Parts: sequence; structure tokens; C-alpha cells
Amino acid sequence: MRLDVHAFGLARTAGERSEDAWAVDVERGRLAVADGASSAWRAGDWAAALVDAWVVQPPGRPRRGGHVEGLLRWLDGVRVAFAEGDRAADGVPDADERPWFADAAAARGAHAALLGITVTGLSGARPRLRALAVGDVCLLVVRAGRLIAALPVDDPDAFGSRPALVSSLADGAPARHEIVAHERELRAGDVLLVASDAMAAFLLRLGRAQPDAWDVLARLDRAGLRRLVEQGLGAGLLERDDLTLVRAVVAEDTDGA
Repeated sequence: MRLDVHAFGLARTAGERSEDAWAVDVERGRLAVADGASSAWRAGDWAAALVDAWVVQPPGRPRRGGHVEGLLRWLDGVRVAFAEGDRAADGVPDADERPWFADAAAARGAHAALLGITVTGLSGARPRLRALAVGDVCLLVVRAGRLIAALPVDDPDAFGSRPALVSSLADGAPARHEIVAHERELRAGDVLLVASDAMAAFLLRLGRAQPDAWDVLARLDRAGLRRLVEQGLGAGLLERDDLTLVRAVVAEDTDGA
């Protein structure tokens, strides 16, 4: 089997950079989406650092602590790499020459919600999904036109203004109870939808009103998504925000590889 992946992204406004980020490695079955907190320093850069690190090397699973401990250790490494690249990104190698406001902003840290998935066993008959999440980027699993899993939020009315976030600060590890882990076996034809918060809430709201809509949502192309977003904004069903949706379909490998 293989993953067929398509990504759709819309910034809050045409003149702004989206602070969402996504990355994928189809061959190794790795995919991640992060939603940078808009009020935070370098939120988009931090979101990009998280998803890029996931596809290079996702968290391991230590014998003690399992998924949660693995994610916490992994985040320590991402923070170190991000801090080392911070001053180079600012173009000020000497700390004494760095503008005071840059240091003040950096002291507050960058923050983002994160959901990463790894699909193993694609070369066999029983691929398996592992997902880890902090915050309100969501994974929606659609099978045969029906939603069979939604995490870490499964209620469109449960999204709030203060989700759990991953911080770039050295002491900013998420609480253990804020880390959601999920594993399941996948089948050919399963559709994985990974969506940032506003998009996820919108899709869950549509699916609750019309359960048959999941079959359509699982096959939506870019033009169709844009029309749906415009309709949702016009009807007040969709919050104006950075919107990201990454769709991965577990497909039969017809090449015989």
C-alpha cells in the first residue's frame, strides 16, 4: 500500500503569511501539521520547525514512559535546534548587538499546537497508524464514507481560545495529560484528514449535520475546498483563521512494488 497525500492551505487574509505549517514524507509514512499561536513570537517559524523535525525523525517510544515520554524527549531536541537557529535567523550573531525588542519577544517564546502521524507497515497487509497530538490540530479518520475516529477534539463546540500548546521555551514542555496518543490498524481506502483548529471544527460541524458529508469531504479537491470555505465563511459556520487540511489516502499499490 501507499499514501496518496494532498494538502490545502489558506491564510487568514490574502496579505498575511499563514502561521500553520505542514510537512510530509510519503515514503516513510510521516505527516505533521502545526498551528502557530498568532500572538506568539515567530509562531510560523516554530510551527515549521516542529513539522520538519517530525518528518526527519518522529518521536521514539521508550520502554519506560511510552509515547508520552518519547514526545517530551523529542521536543527537547527540537527546542535546542530552534534556539540555535534563532540568532542566525535574526541576522545578529552577537547577542550584544541584538535589538532589545527581539530578546524580549524571544523570552516569551513561540507556541504552537501539533499533531503528527506515522504510518508503518505499508509494505504489508496491515498498516498501522500512530498519532501524537498537543492542542487542537485534529486527526479525522474516515472509512467507507463514515467518520470512525476524531482526536484530540471530537466535538465542534469544544474548541476553545486557550488550547494546550507546545512551547519553544526550555521549560515549556506540555503537561503529560495534554499529550494525546492514538494507535489503530488501517485498511485500504481509509482517509486521514489532518486539520488545523478552525478547519477541524468546521468539518466536524458539517459531519454532525450531515453524516453522509464525510464521503464528499474525503474526496474534495482544491477548488471544491475553496468553494466550501467561502460558503462556510458566508454562512458564519467557519471562523476566519489560517486554514490547513492535509488528506492522506491509504491506497492499494497498483505498481506491484
